[in-house]
Amino acid sequence: METQTYQLELSFREKVSGKWSKGDFAKNHLSYYLSERIPKLLIKWDKHKDKQILYLKRNWELLEVFKRYRMRIPSYIASAMVILTSFVLQSKGLVSETPVLIGVTSIIFLMGILGCIMNYWIRKQYTYTTKKIDYLYLRLNMKSDNFLSPKEEQKEMYEKYEVADRMFYTGFILIGFTWFICTLGLVWPFI
Repeated sequence: METQTYQLELSFREKVSGKWSKGDFAKNHLSYYLSERIPKLLIKWDKHKDKQILYLKRNWELLEVFKRYRMRIPSYIASAMVILTSFVLQSKGLVSETPVLIGVTSIIFLMGILGCIMNYWIRKQYTYTTKKIDYLYLRLNMKSDNFLSPKEEQKEMYEKYEVADRMFYTGFILIGFTWFICTLGLVWPFI
């Protein structure tokens, strides 16, 4: 069994009376540790392990939420930019007014920045949650429980999550490309 030990700080060592002896411990205290102390610690560890497994399940669920939002946010932002641009272009009087054109272009630019910030934040949370899951698997010495679908194994799950970065980068490209096309569509009559 893997264990951890801690060395007492010097200030606490002074409070401990006498020297520790292996023979004395075996004679006077070993039976207490084997019959009472160690079983209580193992029960406490099992409760702690259950909490970690619950935490692991919650992180898998959270990862699924982030996975859903990684393309929704760029899609919603890009759609909003296209709708705003098409509204302005269909309003014949608005396109000819320079202040309105500058204002709409600025709003589209700010929407693109907001979309990139949100996508970046979701990506950071996704990466952080993936690291927590890996840490918990290592800590709990578990190899194949993914807590999502009984049909999928952990290997298949990780294959899905390996493409996550590409999906986030695709979101950034979608927002940037949509911003460029919308801005070009608004300023094209003036070029």
